[in-house]
Amino acid sequence: MEDGEGEGGSEKKGGEGVGGKEEGEGNGNNNNKARLEKTWSVHVWATWVKRCQSDEEPPEKNQMVLSVVQQDKLRYFFDQLLDGDHDELISYNDFQNLAERIRRFAEWSESCGEYFVVEQIRCGFLDTFINSKKEEDNSNLEMEKIYIDQQHWLKMWNQLIRGAESLNSFPLWVQYFPRILFQAINKSGSGVVSKEELRQFLFYIVGLDSKCVDSEVDNIYKVLTANGDTGLDFHVFQLSFINFLLGRHPNGPGQYLFGPCAGFPDTFPVDYSALNADQSIEHYSPSRRSNRSSVIV
Repeated sequence: MEDGEGEGGSEKKGGEGVGGKEEGEGNGNNNNKARLEKTWSVHVWATWVKRCQSDEEPPEKNQMVLSVVQQDKLRYFFDQLLDGDHDELISYNDFQNLAERIRRFAEWSESCGEYFVVEQIRCGFLDTFINSKKEEDNSNLEMEKIYIDQQHWLKMWNQLIRGAESLNSFPLWVQYFPRILFQAINKSGSGVVSKEELRQFLFYIVGLDSKCVDSEVDNIYKVLTANGDTGLDFHVFQLSFINFLLGRHPNGPGQYLFGPCAGFPDTFPVDYSALNADQSIEHYSPSRRSNRSSVIV
């Protein structure tokens, strides 16, 4: 008991020492504390957070490694850039149509070097998705008569992305795809894609309607350029493409590269209502500047 009292007494004396060795010093701290209590208020609240799936456990062989977000992005590419007739199937002709849209948009002749690269990319798509389906079904059908659905599309991307850590992990046709897209979009040849060039890309190649493009292009360009802090040059465009393929969560600019991939929630939605419980002070909003001095812990 005596030992315990000794420890308690020591703590109390230490506390008094920190509070102030002299009476004047203690009064000064008390005054500061009183001022802080007048200007700061503390709110405690809880909110549910929707977290993405964990990557801690290594995938088993033939297991689907694509996250829900990756699957959504690839389905969007399937629907928006390839499935022109919206029958939930794509074929040889759909890959041919995409290649032709890129060529016409960029105003390349069929004999130029850039279109030769486009053709190599098209052949890579066909070999990966159409020929694989033909071999899987042991079919004798001609390539032009083979159709694939989203299940096979995701299955093959799952094989391509499994274990990939960078763009260099992919076949050459995938590595060249962002470069040829950038060259097609940047028709001015300036080395930096303008907002108007991005607008034209979203309308003519991606196939978004003009109303959607007009309402979304400002935000998409803002995201791709880090709120205007950097230009949309090839390096930034390529990083966005890599994020489109490898980004497992709704973070980064990749989900906006081919237009707004709908359905991605905020990763960690925050309820700010507690900051506005006191009606006598300026209301806080994360979307605008404020004179408030609030700390969220």
